[in-house]
Amino acid sequence: MCLVWGGFWGFASEPSSAASADFNQPTIQSLLQDHCVSCHGGVKKRGGFSVVSLEPMLGKGDSDVPILVPGKPEASLLWHRVQTDDVSQRMPPEDQPPLTKEEVHLMKRWIQDGAHWPLHWAFDRPKLGSQHSSQLHPVDARIREVLNQKGLEPGEPAAPTILLRRLYLDLTGLLPSPDQWSRHLDMLSRGAFHSVVDQILASPHFGERWARHWLDQARYADSLGYEKDSVKKDAWQYRDWVVQAFNADMPFDRFSALQLAGDLIDPENPQALLATKIHLQTQFNLEGGIDAEEDRVKRVIDRVNMVGATWLGITVGCAQCHDHPYDPFSQGDYYHLMAFFNNVDEEASFLHRVPDEAQLESVLMERRRLQDQLETMLQRQLTDKSLNNQVVGQLVKLFQYDQNKGLTRHMRERSQQRRATHVL
Repeated sequence: MCLVWGGFWGFASEPSSAASADFNQPTIQSLLQDHCVSCHGGVKKRGGFSVVSLEPMLGKGDSDVPILVPGKPEASLLWHRVQTDDVSQRMPPEDQPPLTKEEVHLMKRWIQDGAHWPLHWAFDRPKLGSQHSSQLHPVDARIREVLNQKGLEPGEPAAPTILLRRLYLDLTGLLPSPDQWSRHLDMLSRGAFHSVVDQILASPHFGERWARHWLDQARYADSLGYEKDSVKKDAWQYRDWVVQAFNADMPFDRFSALQLAGDLIDPENPQALLATKIHLQTQFNLEGGIDAEEDRVKRVIDRVNMVGATWLGITVGCAQCHDHPYDPFSQGDYYHLMAFFNNVDEEASFLHRVPDEAQLESVLMERRRLQDQLETMLQRQLTDKSLNNQVVGQLVKLFQYDQNKGLTRHMRERSQQRRATHVL
């Protein structure tokens, strides 16, 4: 799959001199975007070519004349069309303003210099920024640098109580318990900020909160969608795998590889197999009378679009019907990638195979441990009168509060009309 996606970004020409790169971008690409892409884009390709990327311009289009010949303006149809005095041949067409003399000269120089077309910054490998001598984190140092440029001062540090509240809500989505509140406030007062952060990150609630963002991208749901919207009986397995991966601080490359091809990377590892259930996070139409093959293809397309949006941050679905209108890949590229997912085994029979005796014994031991834990908890609830007294006391306070109006009165009246309910 990497080879296919790598081909998407292969449209850039070989880099010319640094001076040419600085001179040409983004001016030339913005010129083409402003004046040409509305007629020669990924959707509308008048003349049989597009200016969205370099590759289509290196062809001949419908005129059988090279659109662009790097290093040779006089052999390039693009150059002739923007500089001609013949209004019927000039581009942009006569109902659009022509390029200025400076813009025409700029395009000529660009072609003469080799028509350098660097990758869009989003597809280029990130580069390390300048090293800051400050003790601040690089992100904080960069923010401080920009603030200084604008003549602004950073805000005052947050009070420990505000800082602790922010940490808990940002990292776990939950407020701290009274014990956590007092313990971590004491640690903050002694300057142990990083230790507080590490302890909050170690909470299982961290993965529960932050895995939600990935599950949204993966289109996770507990049901199949459409009119029946039946429940997926084992959907929670993939959800729990993602939560555990976040809590275990799994490296992102491993996290990605296991989801895309865990059954090939580690076929004997049940956890690696569970990771591949990301491919089953699609809608399934169980209504009567549907075309089974049509519904299967819809799911394949959904997987392709999910991978593009999740790992690449690109709406690749545009290329399902035509070349992408502004990103450098074609309709053919889309279906090359789709071919991989078209071979996914939707039955996923490996997830339901009978485990060997050692695996089965491990599962049964875990089940017995959880059953013992549940029985202990239930027994305590039945025998510990202090728990029942706490609940009764809270209910009495609730019924006594605001007795004459509002929601509390309504809840009390409804409860009086029903038979007694034991909370615990």
